[in-house]
This record gives sequence, structure tokens and C-alpha cells, in this order.
Amino acid sequence: MAFADPVNAPASRLISRRKCLQSLPVLGSSLLISERASAGAQVEEPLIDSVRTALSSAIANQAPPIPEFKDTERRLAYL
Repeated sequence: MAFADPVNAPASRLISRRKCLQSLPVLGSSLLISERASAGAQVEEPLIDSVRTALSSAIANQAPPIPEFKDTERRLAYL
């Protein structure tokens, strides 16, 4: 049951200012306790020539892809 009018909504469904302010210390302490994340040494690896060629041709081709279907039923299901 959805209440379009917040005045008629039950008190348990409303987000009160008091509830929001009570959750702030928990949020702040969780930020202080959390450990720092480290991604480590990241090295850019070169692409294989076949991958580089495939990506270049995909970018150069401006035409939208044309879907291929094995039969009419699959084509109608796609539409």
C-alpha cells in the first residue's frame, strides 16, 4: 500500500530528521575505522596485435550492426 500523501503515511514509514541525525555518528565512526585500500603496482600491458586490429576496425566502422537470424521465428522474437 503506497501513501502518496506523507501526512497520512504511518510514522514507521517516514524518515525523520531525528533518525537521520542519530545515524551520523555511526557513519562517521565507520569512516574512521575503515582501512585504506591500496590497488598495488598497476602496469599497463600492451595489447596483442590481433586485439588492437579488431578494436581499430570496430571504431572505424560507423555502420550499425545488422543482426543475423537462423529462422523467421527467431527474427520475430527479436522484434
